[in-house]
Parts: sequence; structure tokens; C-alpha cells
Amino acid sequence: MARNILVVANNASSPQKLIDVAKVVFNFEYSEIVSALIVTKPVGSAAQVGIPEVSKLAYKLGKTLVILPSVNDAIELFKPTKVLLLCRTNETQPIETIDIPDNSMIVTSCSDVGFTKGELALGIHTYPKHFNYGIGPAAEIVLSLYALASKVYQQ
Repeated sequence: MARNILVVANNASSPQKLIDVAKVVFNFEYSEIVSALIVTKPVGSAAQVGIPEVSKLAYKLGKTLVILPSVNDAIELFKPTKVLLLCRTNETQPIETIDIPDNSMIVTSCSDVGFTKGELALGIHTYPKHFNYGIGPAAEIVLSLYALASKVYQQ
């Protein structure tokens, strides 16, 4: 039924990209669908400037924020039912067609280089249909959550 979804912003180097993703996740209307924002592997100014801003936003809005060193750590701690990586590869399936059970994890890369080979092996490759890769992490999350909410509330 797609409840308690964990959204992961991985490898953020830009504070603005991180803040934009946080605003999308924290302001998503259906709080029963998204349970937390997890930031993994923040570096540079995203770690120094973005994390404090996102923490402040989470506190003000009463939202859950977790900061971890890697996606592997997030998977180990939260044990998601399914891991979905927002990326374009030969195996990419439209997110609109994937069954997303409760307690799943949606991971977006906040880096221009995308996911590493090791990270790509962690889950199902998916992306919102009708869009090419490169629209940015906030847009990827918006479209994915919209598709998810449409499926949940259409039933």
C-alpha cells in the first residue's frame, strides 16, 4: 500500500539541492506515505551548510531527519522491504509500474556523477516515465511521490 516510505538523498555536495529535496519531502501532503528523509554521504558545503538548514527545517516542521555515512548504512538500519534507485540504466523500469510495498526506500543521487557501481547493485532501477535523466533530485522525488500518491489514493 506504499506507507512509511523512506526517502534517501545520497551523496549531496550542493546545499541547495539538499535543501530543495528536504522541502519536497517535508512538505509532501501525505505524511502517512513518507516517514523520513535520510541524508547519506553529505560532503563539502552540503555537509557544512545544507545539513544545518535541513535540520532546522525538519525541527520546525516536526519531521524526521536521519544523517548517515552511506546508503548501505541506511539499508542496514532500516531494513526496507524494497530499495528503489532513481536512475536511468538498461534495467530502468517506470516507477508508475512498480509495486511499492510499505517500508520501502526511494534513493536519489544529489550528485552530478550519479550512483557508484556498488550503489547501483543495491536496488531496483526506476525513474518517472516521460522524463529523461538529469531533471535534478528534487524533481525526481516530486514526480516519484506524486506517482506513488496517485497509485495509493486511486485504489
